[in-house]
Amino acid sequence: MENLNNQGKRQDQYESSAKYAGYALIGMVGLIVILSLLTGCGISKEPQKCCQQEITSPTPPHDPLND
Repeated sequence: MENLNNQGKRQDQYESSAKYAGYALIGMVGLIVILSLLTGCGISKEPQKCCQQEITSPTPPHDPLND
């Protein structure tokens, strides 16, 4: 019986598919890193405002019995 690990592909086809899948994975990780760096707080806001936290008062939960 033939080797079933290559999913019906020749050995060179399997190797090229695995190589391109690896390139795609590296490309996606690189894209996520670049996008997270470009959309960070230090880029999108002024540095003084970036480190300060906005103080917001939490809204109390609505109680339908004591409306």
